[in-house]
Amino acid sequence: MAEMRLWLPVRADERLLTLNHAATLSDATLALRAEMRLWLPVRADERLLTLNHAATLSDATLALRAEMRLWLPVRADERLLTLNHAATLSDATLALRAEMRLWLPVRADERLLTLNHAATLSDATLALRAEMRLWLPVRADERLLTLNHAATLSDATLALRAEMRLWLPVRADERLLTLNHAATLSDATLALRAEMRLWLPVRADERLLTLNHAATLSDATLALRAEMRLWLPVRADERLLTLNHAATLSDATLALRAEMRLWLPVRADERLLTLNHAATLSDATLALRAEMRLWLPVRADERLLTLNHAATLSDATLALRAEMRLWLPVRADERLLTLNHAATLSDATLALRAEMRLWLPVRADERLLTLNHAATLSDATLALRAEMRLWLPVRADERLLTLNHAATLSDATLALRAEMRLWLPVRADERLLTLNHAATLSDATLALRAEMRLWLPVRADERLLTLNHAATLSDATLALRAEMRLWLPVRADERLLTLNHAATLSDATLALRVFSFVFRIG
Repeated sequence: MAEMRLWLPVRADERLLTLNHAATLSDATLALRAEMRLWLPVRADERLLTLNHAATLSDATLALRAEMRLWLPVRADERLLTLNHAATLSDATLALRAEMRLWLPVRADERLLTLNHAATLSDATLALRAEMRLWLPVRADERLLTLNHAATLSDATLALRAEMRLWLPVRADERLLTLNHAATLSDATLALRAEMRLWLPVRADERLLTLNHAATLSDATLALRAEMRLWLPVRADERLLTLNHAATLSDATLALRAEMRLWLPVRADERLLTLNHAATLSDATLALRAEMRLWLPVRADERLLTLNHAATLSDATLALRAEMRLWLPVRADERLLTLNHAATLSDATLALRAEMRLWLPVRADERLLTLNHAATLSDATLALRAEMRLWLPVRADERLLTLNHAATLSDATLALRAEMRLWLPVRADERLLTLNHAATLSDATLALRAEMRLWLPVRADERLLTLNHAATLSDATLALRAEMRLWLPVRADERLLTLNHAATLSDATLALRVFSFVFRIG
């Protein structure tokens, strides 16, 4: 990181927190951040919280943030919560936020919850939010839930939201659930939502589920949704599942969805799975989906898996998907895995995917892993992927890890990836970590990445951390990254934090970042 001149030109005159002298990873991290001259030009005149004098990581972090001159020009005239006088981290954090002059110009005339007089962090937080003049101009005429009179944090939170005049102009004529008369937080929350006049103009003529008569929170929630006139104009002529007659929450939910006339115009001529005759929630859900005429025009000529004859939810779900004529034109000539003959859900799912003619034109000449001969779901899944001719043209000349000879799923997966000729043209000259000689999955994975010639052309001249000599996975990972010549060509002249001399993974990681070639000092 340090060498990327446009980002981290490191200076050498800061003894504690520069990369050359960093004793620990945390110190080095701070040095890296502090030295980003275009981001954090550090001043030395702030005694407590500058990098030169930072006693702890938290102090230094605050200093780093405070010194971002284009972001946090700190004032010194606020005695309690400025950086110079901050006694604790929380106080300093508040000061940092409060001092962002373009964001939080703090007023001093609110005695309880301003930064000067905040007794606790929660109070100060509320004051910070309340004082954002462009966001929360607070009124003082609401006695219970305004910031001046808030007894608890929850009340004050409600007041903050209610007072956002452009968002929640609260009316006082609704006795149960307005902010003035809210007995509980849940009631007040409902009132807040209901009073958003541009969103929820509440009607009073629905006796069971309106805000005035809601007995429970769930009922009131339904009423809130139902009354959004631009979203849910409710009809009253459906006896079972309308809001007036809904016996349970699930029934009412279905009614709410069904009545969205622009979304779900329900037909009444399907006896099993329409809203009028739905026996269970799952059946009704299927009916709702099936009836979206612009989405699922259902055919009746498929006996097993159509909505009329679906015996179970899984069968009906398959039918719904299969019948989307613009998506899944199903063929009938594949005996094992077509919708007509699917014995199980997994088989049918595979058939559905395989039959998307514009996506998976299946070949029949691969005996082990094609859809016709797939013995298991994992094999069939591999076949489906392999057969996407525009994506995975499979070669047959790799004996261990090709689809024809794959012994396990992991091997086959590697073969699938390796065979994507436009992505992974595999070389055979690396003995340890190539696909032909990979002893384990981790080694093979490394080989796959290393062999992406346009991404990781591996060099062999770094003895400790190259792929040929990598003793462990972590070392090899570092080598892979280091060898990406366009990204991390490693230099050997820095004794502590270079790859050749890295004692630990953290040190090596720092070295990798420090020596990014594109931005290094020439």
